[in-house]
Amino acid sequence: TGYKRKQNEVDEDTVSLEETYEIVTDAEKWYFLHCKVNGDKGTKFELTRQPVSVDRPGDDVEKYKASVRMVLEYILWLLSQMEEAEANTGISWR
Repeated sequence: TGYKRKQNEVDEDTVSLEETYEIVTDAEKWYFLHCKVNGDKGTKFELTRQPVSVDRPGDDVEKYKASVRMVLEYILWLLSQMEEAEANTGISWR
């Protein structure tokens, strides 16, 4: 929806996750962003160094399948992290 929370909404939030994950993509290049709150040190952001590229299949279908598989494995891992966060907080994010 593009809605951004105001600072007071963030401050009043009763649930605080120490880590979040984001996916940034243009459908060809896939970046995975990891955000971690480090207490008084602030927030640390880590972006994958190299994007996972998913080019059109072309002649090398096996390379295409491998890159799609890698993206899907990242997404499945992120979903498992969200399930773990739900279990730890008792709150469903869906």
